[in-house]
Amino acid sequence: MRHVHHAVGRGSPGHGRPDTWTLLSWVGAHTERVQLAGNVHNIPLRPPAVLARSAASLDRLTNGRMALGLGTGGF
Repeated sequence: MRHVHHAVGRGSPGHGRPDTWTLLSWVGAHTERVQLAGNVHNIPLRPPAVLARSAASLDRLTNGRMALGLGTGGF
């Protein structure tokens, strides 16, 4: 399986699809070599300080395996 999101179901957030940071934390806890990334995060949807802290925490907990993509794009 190349992408985890294909396996967890589709639908609106909270209805069959886990939050990106929850899913990345789970994958990081169950793997040792997988590079972790949540595609491109839309900055206006999450306070920048919260996003930065989440990314830094996950990166620290997974020994530097977090890759962060940022964007300001629309929907």
